[in-house]
Amino acid sequence: EWSDELAHLAQLWADTCVFEHGKPKGTTFSKGVYGQNLYLGPDPSGYRATYMWYEEFQHYNLNTDYCKPNQKCGHYIQLAWAESNLLGCGVTKCTEGYHVVCHYYHPRYLGFRMYETGKPCSMCKRGQKSLCYNNLC
Repeated sequence: EWSDELAHLAQLWADTCVFEHGKPKGTTFSKGVYGQNLYLGPDPSGYRATYMWYEEFQHYNLNTDYCKPNQKCGHYIQLAWAESNLLGCGVTKCTEGYHVVCHYYHPRYLGFRMYETGKPCSMCKRGQKSLCYNNLC
């Protein structure tokens, strides 16, 4: 679900043109800690950013729940994290290119499973089983 609050925080961070993880000074998110993905490149749409983050799937080891040795996969983990249900993004044109920032709530946690395996909708909360659509609660 889109979060205007996360989008505002993402836009504030994108506007700094600082290409590293962080958050604007003096800001807080009402629900606490959030995850963050960053992109710097020629595409302002977010399409290339999302594609690059997703492509890290090949470096993720589902058996260990960690990235393969000497590889990066944190952007993919955050993108696919099952518990993330809020998203907000911002983009700014910086000297080096477009800075795309996306914030996610709930954040990912390395070493934890990004999702549970099993029959679709089998772990829906009580009362949600009737809301199973496309194999999602």
